[in-house]
Amino acid sequence: MWYPRKPAFLLVGVGLSLASLAAEAAATNTVKPPNNTPVTIAMGKTFAITVGGSGGCLFDVNGMSSDNAVVTVPPASLQKSSHLILLTPVAPGTATITLTTANGSSPGCQGSAFTFPVTVTPNLTAAILNAKVKYVLAGKDLKTNLILIHFGTDLVYDQIGDDLQAGLVTPTDALQSGLEATADAFNAMTVATQEALRATMDEISTRSATFGFDASTMPVKLLPGGCGDWDKFQGLVSLGYLKALADMHKDLKLRVKAFDAFVKNTGHEGAVVMIPSPTVSLSPPQVLVSPPTPPAAPPKALRVTWSASGRLAEDANSRLVIGGLADPGAGDVTVTVTGPNAFNQVGMASVDVNERWKISLADVPPGSYVISADQGSGAETRTHQVR
Repeated sequence: MWYPRKPAFLLVGVGLSLASLAAEAAATNTVKPPNNTPVTIAMGKTFAITVGGSGGCLFDVNGMSSDNAVVTVPPASLQKSSHLILLTPVAPGTATITLTTANGSSPGCQGSAFTFPVTVTPNLTAAILNAKVKYVLAGKDLKTNLILIHFGTDLVYDQIGDDLQAGLVTPTDALQSGLEATADAFNAMTVATQEALRATMDEISTRSATFGFDASTMPVKLLPGGCGDWDKFQGLVSLGYLKALADMHKDLKLRVKAFDAFVKNTGHEGAVVMIPSPTVSLSPPQVLVSPPTPPAAPPKALRVTWSASGRLAEDANSRLVIGGLADPGAGDVTVTVTGPNAFNQVGMASVDVNERWKISLADVPPGSYVISADQGSGAETRTHQVR
C-alpha cells in the first residue's frame, strides 16, 4: 500500500518544538558556592553569591536573613539571567541566608531555594584602620578649630592695639586685656583639644563594639608609630593633639610680645611679658575590648593650664593672669598665689559652660610664685616666674 509522504518541513517543525520543550524542562537555577556551603565573613568585608539560570532564562531572586543584626542580604533582585548577591556583615555572630528564585521565563528556571549558614567574625585589621582614619580626620578638624580660635584672638589683639594707639585705653589696661585674651584663647584651645581626643576615643570605642576586636591581640604592624598595644596608641593620639596645641601656643606667645611695640608707640619704654610653657595633661578614656559596654564619662579634672605675667618696663610690679579647666558643676575654683616676702593672695574664679576659668592679680612683685587651684577635691599647682 502506498502512503503519501509527509512534507519534510513538518518533521523539522515537530523536532524544533520537541527540542524547545526539552530545553525548558531542563532549565534550572545554579548557585556558587554550592548550596549549604558554610560562609565566613570578616567585619568590614562582603561576600558574593552568584545565582544563575541555564539556557539564559530570566528570573527573580528573593533574599532573606534569619538575623539582620548579624548579616544582611538584598531583599530582591529582578529579572536577570545571572544575579550577584552581596552579603553584608553587621556584627559578629551567626545567621542563615535563604535565596529563592521566582518568576522565571521558563518553567524550570524558578522555585529553587538555597541556604547558607553564615558566620560573621571580628576584624581586627578593619577596626584599627578605622581608628587610624578617625584619628587623622579628627586631627585635621582640631587644627582647623585651633586656627579659628587663633584667628579670633588675633582680631582681639588688633583691636586692643588700635585702642591703645588711639589713646582709648592705657598701656597697663591694654597689656591686661592682652594677657586675658591669651588666657581665654589657650583655654579654648585646650578644651578643643580635649574634646577632639574624647570624641576620637569614644568613636573608636563604638567601633570596637562593631568590629568586636580584642586589644590584647593587637598586631604591632597595624598601629602607627610602631605601637604594640592599645594604651600606646592612645598615648600617640594624645601626643599628636598636644603637638598641635603647642604649635598654637608658640604663636600666642609671639603675639603677646607684640605689646612691647604697642606700648613703645605710646611713648613708654615698652613691656615685659612672661609666658611659660603650658601645663596640659590629656587623659583619654580607655577603649573597651570585647565584650564591649558603653564607656563611662571621664571626670572633668581640675587643671591649671596656663599662666602669664606682664608689666610696663618702667613699673616695678606685674599683672599675673592664671587660667585653667574645671568642672562647671562643682562650684568656683579657689586660687591661691604665694611667693617671696610672705606674698599671699587668694581669689575665686567661676567656671564657664566650656569648663574654662581664669583669674587676674595686680601688683605682683618680681619673683617665683606657687599657684594653687582647688575645687574641693584636691589642688592643682604650678609655678610661675614673674620678671
